[in-house]
Amino acid sequence: MFALNARYCSQLCLSAVPAEDNKLAQLLTIAQARLESLPYSRKLRQLIRNVHELREWWFILLPFLFWVGWRTYHTERRTILHQRASQQQNPHV
Repeated sequence: MFALNARYCSQLCLSAVPAEDNKLAQLLTIAQARLESLPYSRKLRQLIRNVHELREWWFILLPFLFWVGWRTYHTERRTILHQRASQQQNPHV
């Protein structure tokens, strides 16, 4: 669904546009090929596919993930601030 074959994309672009726009089709083909050559493109497509399959649960998952991220951020920030405060009180420790 998310991954288009570069050859298919180029054929589709070439058949859909006039001859003077072939350069644009070639640029699109090159861009698609470069995206496919990225090291984690297969894993990224799989992640996008999995997230898309869970779209019925987004109204539960997104607020939950936001809450977990918010809580984790504030917990770690509080820990760092306590460490800095203790280092300022005891500079030799």
